Amino acid sequence: MLSFGSKKDFLTLIDTLSHVQELSKEEVKHALEEALATGIRKDFSKETILTVKIDQTGEAKLFRQWKVVDDNYFDFINDSCVYEDIAQEKFSSDLKVGDTYLEEVADYSFKRVNVNIVRQLLKVKLQEAHKNRLKDSLSHKKGQLISVNIKRFDRDGYTAEYNNEITGFLPFENLFSKNEKLKVGNSYFVVLDYDKEFKNHKIIFTKSSNEFVRNVFAREIPEVGDELIEIKSMSHIEGKKIIVAVHTGDQKIDPIGACVGSKGVRIQNISKHFNGEKVEIIRWSGDDLEMILNVIGEKAQDHLEKLVIGDFKTTVVFEDEFLDTFNKKDNEKVLSDILEKDIEILSLSDFSKRTDKENIIHVKYLEDKMNLDEESASFLVDLGILSIDDIYSSSVEELVDLGLTEEDVISLKEVSKNSVNIRSEFIKNANTDLVKMNLLNDYMIDILLRNDVNSQEDLADLSTFELTDILPIEEEYAAKIIMEARKVWEKTA
Repeated sequence: MLSFGSKKDFLTLIDTLSHVQELSKEEVKHALEEALATGIRKDFSKETILTVKIDQTGEAKLFRQWKVVDDNYFDFINDSCVYEDIAQEKFSSDLKVGDTYLEEVADYSFKRVNVNIVRQLLKVKLQEAHKNRLKDSLSHKKGQLISVNIKRFDRDGYTAEYNNEITGFLPFENLFSKNEKLKVGNSYFVVLDYDKEFKNHKIIFTKSSNEFVRNVFAREIPEVGDELIEIKSMSHIEGKKIIVAVHTGDQKIDPIGACVGSKGVRIQNISKHFNGEKVEIIRWSGDDLEMILNVIGEKAQDHLEKLVIGDFKTTVVFEDEFLDTFNKKDNEKVLSDILEKDIEILSLSDFSKRTDKENIIHVKYLEDKMNLDEESASFLVDLGILSIDDIYSSSVEELVDLGLTEEDVISLKEVSKNSVNIRSEFIKNANTDLVKMNLLNDYMIDILLRNDVNSQEDLADLSTFELTDILPIEEEYAAKIIMEARKVWEKTA
């Protein structure tokens, strides 16, 4: 039974409830303070904001809360707002607009409080404390597999309950696939998406994240749960299949066989979590070429023309006729996800058009800088020698290995050395701020200057396509250069 006769009553109550409710003394004290403050409200106006503080000795004190505002404050309330000059005169000279001040209600007797009301309020506050504790524990489960019970659904998703106490929301967009249907009353595994909110729902669950996939594998496959097998990457083609690349450092373990299980039992159990979609396991090797061949399969390998690994994108080139029957969009997504790199798939004709455009720039540059005719410059480009820097930085032996005579190499290197020095002097005299950009080298700066792109401001004004017409670079790299120029220019402008 609640009693408020002395300091000891509060301490005894806090100690007893802490033990019975399995809450900390601080949690019980906070709940009691809130219950008392709410129970006392009948003695004050509705606009008065009250706070109760119980100190370490068990003494309870009542405070009125005041918000310090200026003379133009629109929502002024007499019993909870105070103007700055009055607050400074009445309470403290240090107070300023926006501060909150607690004014003690002196000599308030808590014996006047209705015990029955406080008892009911305290019960509610203790229940809230339990829920808050569970929410705190739930916050530490972010990305982990938990079981929730589906309570109901509306036009946006499912309301789900964790541990029969904490209610969260599973939006339709967080389902594993658009056509997945969950049954009310059934339990499903999800993971906590704690950083996100969805239309005022504070706790969000998901089944569509990579963490969900990893946790399902860890639950169904002991070797994954024990970290003997590692999931390196994955890709999901919605409504079709999920592809998972696995790796193990233990030569005694077959990672694919372990994931599939005897007679496919493990992979079948995993598929149930993914709305019955097909689950494909591939071996991760770390070698881009091997992984690409592994993903596209033997049939596609027979029609593969080229594999070009660029600084920002790897290009997979197929025969024109084959690409007409190949799902380009899905396979680009799978390759990009599995290799965790930007992968594009092109037909041979489209790739040739792009290469021809880039080579024209290389050839013209070599003609100009090396004093070569078009045929000689084209021959060097065909060998992979794209600039004077390639000649200048390569050894005689490396260039001879490409098919050039030693006499030609010595002559080319002498000319390239002279050209590099002339170019350095030209860039220096141009006094351009392009040299401050990390994504540009002297070769690029030289070409830009000779195309009247003289500063970062000029570069920032270009579109991606305009820049690729000037420089022999990929569109992604051109976009990065332009974005860098715009950011730098905006800071200095």
